[in-house]
Amino acid sequence: MNHPCSNQQIDGQFTGKHFRMKATTLGIETVGSHKEAVHVPAGEIVVALSGPRSDDARMLNVRWNSKTLVMFVEDLETRGLPVDGRPSIGPA
Repeated sequence: MNHPCSNQQIDGQFTGKHFRMKATTLGIETVGSHKEAVHVPAGEIVVALSGPRSDDARMLNVRWNSKTLVMFVEDLETRGLPVDGRPSIGPA
């Protein structure tokens, strides 16, 4: 699968990786049949569960604060800083 903006190969490039958010970033949580906006604060760690998504290459699934969210790949690339190993707590 290719990234819709850059045409780079992206199959599974994020899955299992941890990212520290450099800026507050919007995620979408599905609660029942509703979708709710969730703001992930700067300094927080998200874990890419899968992605990009097969139904929309612009989106991926992440885990944050015991919640599963959908985020834009572009937001994770521009606002997320990859971190190795187990994340530390709090802002960088």
